[in-house]
Amino acid sequence: MNGKAALILILFILIIAAVPAVAHGSTVNGVILRANVNEMYIENQPIPVQVQALYFVNSVPQSTSIALDITIENLSSSASFSSVYNLSSGIPTFIYLKPLPV
Repeated sequence: MNGKAALILILFILIIAAVPAVAHGSTVNGVILRANVNEMYIENQPIPVQVQALYFVNSVPQSTSIALDITIENLSSSASFSSVYNLSSGIPTFIYLKPLPV
C-alpha cells in the first residue's frame, strides 16, 4: 500500500468514526409550521388556511396541543386582527381567518 492510499484510508476511517457522534449530538427542540394559503382573496370573506404544526423535543415528535397566535395587518387600511388557534401536533387542520376589506 503506497502513502497516498494509506492517507485516503485513514481519512475515510476518521470520517466514518465522526459521523455517529455528530448525528447523535444534534437535537431539535421546537415547532415546524406548514401553512397552505389560497393566493386568491375575496374581499370580506373568511380566509381558509390549512395549517399543520409539529412539536419536537430532543428530535422526537410530541403528541400535544399547540397554540398558534396569528396577527394580520392590512397594509392598505387600518383594519387588523389577532387570534389564537389551538392545533393538535401533526394533524392538518383548516382554520378560517377573519375577513378583511381590501
